[in-house]
Amino acid sequence: MGDIIHSIQGMTEGIGQIMLAFTLLFAVLQCFFGYKLLRAWIALIGFLIGFVLGFVITRSLIDGEAYLPAVIGIAAGFILAFVAFRIYLIGVFLYCGAIAAGAVNSLAFPSGDGWRVLSIVLCVLAFILVGLLAIKFARPCIIAVTAATGAVNAADALRQMFEELARNRMLVWGIIIALAAAGMLVQFYTTRGAGRRR
Repeated sequence: MGDIIHSIQGMTEGIGQIMLAFTLLFAVLQCFFGYKLLRAWIALIGFLIGFVLGFVITRSLIDGEAYLPAVIGIAAGFILAFVAFRIYLIGVFLYCGAIAAGAVNSLAFPSGDGWRVLSIVLCVLAFILVGLLAIKFARPCIIAVTAATGAVNAADALRQMFEELARNRMLVWGIIIALAAAGMLVQFYTTRGAGRRR
């Protein structure tokens, strides 16, 4: 029995390391190529938003059918992903707005119903305001957002992979700043003129 438990623990740790490696890879891609990969990210965000909306709305209207909300959510996800992919500015609004709302949601608010309502309101406001700013200033906003969030996610993955980083907060912040700056420079250099072609 003990051998089985150790085998399961070893397998779980191995899967966790693989997931961290993929997280690091996607974070680096986002940091340095976020603008070029924008349409793929837009389609993914559109699908997730469509799925959640379709699932929640269907779940609140229909009782007893457990699979139906999931099916409608998937269908709504694909529809919104297609719309976001084809209509560029809607996709930019959804993508940058969702990242901003996620960042606000990750902040540590005190417990309590009032604080929960406030956090939801701030998430919605961040979604709308950042989404509108991204439409107005698409290329610089997208580059800044993807480089910064990619740097944060990459540093977080590295922190989980290496104990030395977990104990050195200043080094983690140094990695975030360096990666974000490098990502912005690379993206601005490799996408010159791209904003005019959109």
